[in-house]
Amino acid sequence: MTNPDPADDHEVVAQRHRDWTFNQDKSPQDPSFVFADAFADFYDFTGGEAILYDDLAPGQRTALSAHDYGAMIEPLFNALAQAEHAIEFGPSVLVSGRVAATHLVFIARLTAPEGAVSGIRTRLVMSHVGGDWRIVREHNSSTCLEAAELDALMLSLPTAGD
Repeated sequence: MTNPDPADDHEVVAQRHRDWTFNQDKSPQDPSFVFADAFADFYDFTGGEAILYDDLAPGQRTALSAHDYGAMIEPLFNALAQAEHAIEFGPSVLVSGRVAATHLVFIARLTAPEGAVSGIRTRLVMSHVGGDWRIVREHNSSTCLEAAELDALMLSLPTAGD
């Protein structure tokens, strides 16, 4: 996936970050969420040198591998009936040689099996290593949204269908 033109790498990394965001969408009919299947093209599952953090993960733990990260995240997604995402900002991308950093803000509308809806705004910073631009560093920080703001944002921002 590495391109001789750095501008091409910039767009490839930006598109990967957008795709990563919408890979988290879930409809009620979807089978169980399997992190390694959903994100096989985004993380290095062969070992690598990862530092992956999500403040919504149980205990706010930091994972040091894609497998460990998936083990933390899968139960959260499988407890949801539906997850819808929209991009509020970004991705902003910096590329230098074989390393890229991205920053993106996404909105998520999360629906529990009994129908309760909650919303979050997440700031996400990732570092990617060139070649196939795998994620090696990730930091998610989320805040809760009130229902009215969540609804307005989901109507006005780009989603997977846009």
